[in-house]
Amino acid sequence: MSVPDIYNFSLTSVAEILQRSKFIEYTHIPKCGTVSRKICDEGQLPCLPLPQLRKCGHYGEHCDWLAKYKCVGTKEKITFYTLFREPVSRVRSHYNYFYPGACRNGKPLGQPAGQFWTKAMCKSEHNFTEWLLTPDNWVHNRMTRMVHGRMGSGNLCRITPRREKMYWESVLKRYKKRHAQGVFGAIPEEINSTPEILEKAKFNLMKNFVLWGDTFEIENFFCILKKLAKNKAKKLNPDKITKPRKSRSKIESPEQKLLNDGIILQKNVLDKELYDWAMNAWHDIKVKYANVCPYEL
Repeated sequence: MSVPDIYNFSLTSVAEILQRSKFIEYTHIPKCGTVSRKICDEGQLPCLPLPQLRKCGHYGEHCDWLAKYKCVGTKEKITFYTLFREPVSRVRSHYNYFYPGACRNGKPLGQPAGQFWTKAMCKSEHNFTEWLLTPDNWVHNRMTRMVHGRMGSGNLCRITPRREKMYWESVLKRYKKRHAQGVFGAIPEEINSTPEILEKAKFNLMKNFVLWGDTFEIENFFCILKKLAKNKAKKLNPDKITKPRKSRSKIESPEQKLLNDGIILQKNVLDKELYDWAMNAWHDIKVKYANVCPYEL
């Protein structure tokens, strides 16, 4: 599994993949920009039909790309695109979006109301710093985990923290044996210190995702996608794509904000590296298309 330090899109290759793909499917990473289902329903892009996905047992918005890939099988060509978000902004947005309301009587409400909140996270829900430090906080490194992909049975659009934990325990055992390490800490913290997970995510991104960008440049992203997809995206209107909005945030002192931002970066080592690596390719392609898809400097 070879992953270059710097990866750039091949415009010819991207265009060819888009043309020969039957389905061009969005992978929605929570708090990285919601792309309306209207894009599919109005035929703006050729998406995987929901009835086909449901026949495979998958229901919900945050479907693992690997679940969709396995659902389609080898008979039909599917490729994916996604949007990333700077990790500090993404983690803060998740907390601010769901707080208050993710918990009741100290327990998570479940999905989507308490998406990926655990009982321990609920105990710290009113203290952002303590919430960030919760050992089983599954909000951390979610971009990397989703691009890595999660194998399993049942509905892989709404994976509970319990099932997430079971999957990553099996992955970590495989990697840790390679390093002859034994005792596990909390699973999310173990993930954060396992570079093989990051490398696999990068590899899957190169192999299975035709294009990606930054959620706060969503209009520019869909302009480029439309140009490259050509006849596959004739109805796509980048101007009408829903723009991401910044959610409200709790009041913090400058010192608290600096402390919390530092904790987020410490807990999201993989996501920070994945984001920086992915943005090199995004910056390169948006510069090449600057004349037809202008962007803000």
